Amino acid sequence: MVEEHVPQGQLCVYPRRPPAHTSKEVEYFRTEKMAAFWPSDFWPLSSPDMSLVDFAVWCVLEGKTNKSSHPKFDALKARITEECKNLSSDFIKARGTSV
Repeated sequence: MVEEHVPQGQLCVYPRRPPAHTSKEVEYFRTEKMAAFWPSDFWPLSSPDMSLVDFAVWCVLEGKTNKSSHPKFDALKARITEECKNLSSDFIKARGTSV
């Protein structure tokens, strides 16, 4: 069904792990039909169990790392690592106390 409505190579799926995104049919489609995709467990859960610091850090990292595409997992991993090193302790402390 998706193939009928989306031009080839122009589908972007952000899995947040609700059951509909991790069904066997969706996993099969992503494996067979998509040139590249991030597995469902790549990004952290959207869960109330995550702290404010977790949400703040991932939000900032996602914004910085999504400015350009990363054709290889290792390139994305290196970019995330680089951006983590650039986060100041003041930034992290401020997010933990911004309730």
